Amino acid sequence: MCGIAGIISLTNASPPPESLIVKMTDRISHRGPDGEGFLFSEHYPEVWVARLKEERPHAIINQRVFRRPVLIGHRRLSILDLSPLAGQPMRSYDDTVWITFNGEIYNYLPLRKELEALGYAFRTDHSDTEVILHAYQAWGKEAVQRLRGMFAFAIYDSRKDLLWIVRDRAGIKPMYYTIHEGQFYFASELKAILENPAIPRKINERGLYDYLTFQRVPPPETLFEGIYKMPAGTELSISGGVFEGFKPYWDVFDGVEPFKGTEAEMVEALDALMLESVNLRRQSDVPYGVYLSGGLDSSTLVAYLSGLIKDPVKTFSVGYAENESHTSYKNEFPFSRKVAEQFKCNAFEIEVTQQQYIDFSPAMTDFSDEPNPDPVAASLYFVSKLAKDNGVTVCLGGEGSDELFCGYIEWRYQAEFDRVVRNLGPAKGLLKPFLQLPLVQKRRPFYNKWYERLENSNHMFWGGAFAMEEGEKRGLLSDSFLKRLGGYNSWDALESWYQQFMDRARLPDILLDRLDKMAMAAAVEGRVPFLDHHVIRFAMGLPTSYKIRGQEEKYILKKTMESRLSKDIIYRGKIGFSSPIHEWIQQQLGVFAREKIMKFNEQTQVFDSQALSLMLSNADGIGIWRLLNIALWWEKFIENE
Repeated sequence: MCGIAGIISLTNASPPPESLIVKMTDRISHRGPDGEGFLFSEHYPEVWVARLKEERPHAIINQRVFRRPVLIGHRRLSILDLSPLAGQPMRSYDDTVWITFNGEIYNYLPLRKELEALGYAFRTDHSDTEVILHAYQAWGKEAVQRLRGMFAFAIYDSRKDLLWIVRDRAGIKPMYYTIHEGQFYFASELKAILENPAIPRKINERGLYDYLTFQRVPPPETLFEGIYKMPAGTELSISGGVFEGFKPYWDVFDGVEPFKGTEAEMVEALDALMLESVNLRRQSDVPYGVYLSGGLDSSTLVAYLSGLIKDPVKTFSVGYAENESHTSYKNEFPFSRKVAEQFKCNAFEIEVTQQQYIDFSPAMTDFSDEPNPDPVAASLYFVSKLAKDNGVTVCLGGEGSDELFCGYIEWRYQAEFDRVVRNLGPAKGLLKPFLQLPLVQKRRPFYNKWYERLENSNHMFWGGAFAMEEGEKRGLLSDSFLKRLGGYNSWDALESWYQQFMDRARLPDILLDRLDKMAMAAAVEGRVPFLDHHVIRFAMGLPTSYKIRGQEEKYILKKTMESRLSKDIIYRGKIGFSSPIHEWIQQQLGVFAREKIMKFNEQTQVFDSQALSLMLSNADGIGIWRLLNIALWWEKFIENE
């Protein structure tokens, strides 16, 4: 796990300042506090490079002759092969191919044996970075199909004058890029690109409109106009100084075959696959542990890991101070403690206060790059810091299980609602007056919203990534803002890639982005066994009836875990990783939030002031949190800069 950055000049462009790559990697030093490295092309003064070596004697610094100006930087979080030889940017034996890499390749050992049999010699003892480097030399761009893991890497092949950048299949590792004044910039975090003060910091208004709908700006856009993020499972190339754009190399349905075995065979297959996935993610030369909530997913990881190692599993759990007064969310410590006791874990806990949330919010905005719609992002930082403070650098998390095995109860409700309404055919028009009855509106207000979505021929189900209806947004936003948007509609913008949104947007750009940014803020690597692409392929081939059986979500996963976990953990009601944001918004956090949001709107006039005041007075915790994060983002990245 690391932070990477680079700049390459496109055709006939002048080189950027040599100091810029140092500033870019310094800006994301939290991602890699254990080491740094730089690669400079011969277009930069040798005397400057020599001085940098004196100033940073422990850094890996190289300068080579390339056809065009190239700057590559790396910040290292040492996890696998801790020796200096495994530092980056790393070069091939003939000095022609260079790599900067963020992530982990879990099948690097068999790949290394295969490459050694082909005649490739290795400098390092067991670096997965060097495996990627030689895999590219052996198989070219097809090498990515052989990689099993999480990764974002950039390879510069000086023989071909080719820069090749790849983001992993599920989008676990981030990658941002832009083109400015003939230079192509890339980095693990968007803020590194902004170290060039000449790059405009302008709000992407369509992106803001989409954020209000989907809680994230769908890729490749970001909330910064002109700065982009690579979608999950894509690669991009710059060949001969020409940007060739990005293209997908993987689809969530690649290699998927319907599972036709019995339920017992299905359980056996899933059990073996999950055991293998967890085992692969033990590969580390530093201590590792598990984020444990006491829910099915995190408890599953503890169960598998405890069977693989002799020492007690280290677990890390987060809750909230004064939780007895909260009604919207109760700490899950009783459940996490039960799991920790069952497996004799070395368990650590932390209780976060409302004031800590307030104090951390500016830093959270900085670490996140874009507004973070999920209040538990801050909680994830605090529990990651708890792990780091107790000597752990790698933590396994349960992200992806709900998406693969249908774990959200509202998804079942939405699917059932969609089926019922569509089966009504022409008679569905009779349903609308019923849904608008006061009693129905009081008990099931979301039914009318769902019906409106279907009435407008929009997809009813968007993978849990949906926040506000088009009508809600247009009532909240100012007339001037809407006029600038014209007839733009978030649904229309995504209709052509609805399935890709379902498969690739919610996970990488909400849940996985949250995990990456908050864990890395504490210099911790988050690993997600459920999102091994072999597990994804298996889950995509399961019949829906094995994901939802009657009133039971995640049916097949629960059946699989019956031999490893107690049933009261497996079948307890789903709570979900959350926070008492509803109570806090009515207290100090709400005062803080309203002040920031009103200040933002006074400066930008994005929202209709009357509609905004009404929304803020209604104390909708999640809704106000989303707006707060827009305001904090504006303050950090636009106003203050």
